[in-house]
Amino acid sequence: DKLSYAGYALPGVIVALGFIFIFNNHIPMLYNTFYMLALAFVVRFLPQAMQAGEASLSLVSPRMDEAARSLGYPPWKVMFTVILPNILPGILAGGALVFVSSIKELPATLMLRPPGFDTLAVRIWVDASEALYHLAAPAALLIIFISIIPLRYMLRKY
Repeated sequence: DKLSYAGYALPGVIVALGFIFIFNNHIPMLYNTFYMLALAFVVRFLPQAMQAGEASLSLVSPRMDEAARSLGYPPWKVMFTVILPNILPGILAGGALVFVSSIKELPATLMLRPPGFDTLAVRIWVDASEALYHLAAPAALLIIFISIIPLRYMLRKY
């Protein structure tokens, strides 16, 4: 549990360099693929999702679980009818946070992306580094608009 927080505490460059070393030396068939980038995002942003899930789960009283069990519900039905509906808003909020964080992640994406795979953050960086701000602006605006959707959800729910 606590080890997963290291991925969030470390800068994206360090995580990316670690992935390059591991995949290049030990798993070369997955080096420079989309799977390596997706796994790096999991390592990098898993703590955000875990923290939101844990906070949501801590709000569910054990008495609700006990009450459902005393009414004869099996454990799987308690999970799907009592616990999941109560923690779902927190899980969705965590997913929204991870989505917003990952859409703007540049260092790990820049180093681990497969050839020809550009994200919005990479596109902005490439265009802005060449002083083509008029080409970088639409992608930046798209990141803002895409980020507003989860932000609006979180503000409406909480």
